[in-house]
Amino acid sequence: EFGADSKEARVAWDIVEEMDSNDSSPAMAQPAQTISPSESRKIDYVIQINFLSCLLDETKEKLTQMRELVSQLRSLELSDPSLSKLGP
Repeated sequence: EFGADSKEARVAWDIVEEMDSNDSSPAMAQPAQTISPSESRKIDYVIQINFLSCLLDETKEKLTQMRELVSQLRSLELSDPSLSKLGP
């Protein structure tokens, strides 16, 4: 669904790197801990919220681009009304 270069992938990778940044040297090693269902839900929630935030940012950028394009089209149509007959 999301490409390897997408903002969503970068956010997910940042989360993975943050989790891996813990010192895992033998001197600091602790017994493996399992993640509780509650913790798992929290992690899933944070990841999904971050994805949603990225999608909203992309949508805002696209909406701004669409507004600029509409403004440019209006200017062209005002200068030459026959142009409006060329589009779909």
